[in-house]
Amino acid sequence: MPRASSRSLCLSLLLLGAALRLFRFNFQSLWYDEVFSVVFAGAPSIDQLLATLRGDFHPPLYFITLRGWLALFGQSDVAARLLSVGIGVGGLLLVWALIRECALNSSRAAALAIASTSLTLIWYSQEVRQYGLLFLAGAAALHSTLRLARNAPLSLFYCAASYTALLYTHYAGILAVGAAWVTAIFVYILSWSNLPNRKLALRTLGRLSLAHTITGLCFLPWLPTFLTQRANAAHALWIPTPTVQTLLEVVPRLMAYRLPWDSSRYNWWLLALLIPLCYLVLTLLARNRPDTATNTDDYNQLYLQALIASWILVPILTAYALSLGSTKIFYFRNLLFITPALVIALATLSTLSRWGRGVVAFIIASSLTNLPWYYGSRHKEDWRRATQFITERVTESTAALFDVPGTRLAYDYYARGVSLAEYSTDSTHKPGRLFYIRALSGTKVDTVIERIRGEGYSLTKRRNFPGIVVIVFDR
Repeated sequence: MPRASSRSLCLSLLLLGAALRLFRFNFQSLWYDEVFSVVFAGAPSIDQLLATLRGDFHPPLYFITLRGWLALFGQSDVAARLLSVGIGVGGLLLVWALIRECALNSSRAAALAIASTSLTLIWYSQEVRQYGLLFLAGAAALHSTLRLARNAPLSLFYCAASYTALLYTHYAGILAVGAAWVTAIFVYILSWSNLPNRKLALRTLGRLSLAHTITGLCFLPWLPTFLTQRANAAHALWIPTPTVQTLLEVVPRLMAYRLPWDSSRYNWWLLALLIPLCYLVLTLLARNRPDTATNTDDYNQLYLQALIASWILVPILTAYALSLGSTKIFYFRNLLFITPALVIALATLSTLSRWGRGVVAFIIASSLTNLPWYYGSRHKEDWRRATQFITERVTESTAALFDVPGTRLAYDYYARGVSLAEYSTDSTHKPGRLFYIRALSGTKVDTVIERIRGEGYSLTKRRNFPGIVVIVFDR
């Protein structure tokens, strides 16, 4: 494919990715975790935000970034989600820079096609959570590590800054630090008999040590808070012990989010049509000009291949092993920082063999099959409409029972000043109307309904919203 045509194709794929991230980005209501992000970011001061985070499980970078963004553009769903869209598009641009750094010309378009259409990346580019930033910081850390190995200008400071950002975005980023060290040591051992390469490997080890020392010093002020959060999270995280199935699913789920066997409503006939179409497109993309890297020496090629493999395997296997014990971190979105390397590996696989194109075609087709469901249905907790339903029915004597007390945060965010008293079974005062609001809970609804009826209430209305049940009782 001519150089100009290749550039036009890549630009078109980047624009497609940006369009998919912008399309209906505010269709969904903010669900509880997103409201949590906005409320945290709206703390009266940075000091209060950081103090509040000590009782949570997350580092502060995303919340501080969101705070600054909302201060500029206003506290609204649209503003909050636009930050995520911008981060998602920035992640695509970093994937493009990473592909250029790898000089993988034959798989460049395939890599952009995979990243642009990934439902997982689209999802977290439209969610007010830190996971889009985790992908962006992971891409920057991977890109900076490659440049560090090639002794590029300012790469030492770029590497230190990107790993610092990664650790301040999500603590799973420490696994990326481990992947970088596994790579550097592995390449040094393989280069032992080749003196020039061994010197280059030793230089990389020294520069990586210095970069990560700077990262460690930058993270040191937050270390006491991290230790407090770790103690808080010891028995509070909901992530279950992983199985072999979740281990095998993590790669396709990192790209497609929702897999065919997740729901009986999955559109199998559309998947069957899209797989051969995606296979054909990947075949055409594979017919690109050969790789003509500017840095094709043995050391750089060895380092690139080892880094991509380590960046994928070390975090997955380490997180899996840790999660078999008490440290439950093995969940696909916590590993989003490995996705840039995964995109490169899948794109390369699609250019090497028919089998590889089949695997990649299935992953892309799974994402594309999910897009009508993703854009067309309300699949997050619909607090926007549920709160409107409630506030329209509030009377002078009204109270609410939240099945999970913390979810009141989401109600208050959308209620905009329409107060709703908390109902208590111990109170002698019984309100004339009672709302039972159920979300994020495994409590049996019938048990609660019978208890409320036993206190003299009659069920007058029940409304189901995605992720939320609102039941109205009157005396």
